[in-house]
Amino acid sequence: VEFQIAVSNTSTGPWEYKGCDSYGCAATTGSYYGASCPGPNVAIPIYNRAQVKNQRYLRYKATLISDVNQTVSPTIEDIILNWSP
Repeated sequence: VEFQIAVSNTSTGPWEYKGCDSYGCAATTGSYYGASCPGPNVAIPIYNRAQVKNQRYLRYKATLISDVNQTVSPTIEDIILNWSP
């Protein structure tokens, strides 16, 4: 499971989904949060806080990725966002 987030100061956007999977990386549209997540029930930190600083609205996009043989697919049961400006 990979996540990207988009933030904006208005509810109508613009929305540009970005991710970042390591400390100090620049959030880009080709990167994802959680790409190296070790398993379920593990927090995925927002490493590039400049991406979300001083923004009022947040959206997220989750991408479910099957195994190579496409015999097992992940599921999402809960998403919890902890927000503290």
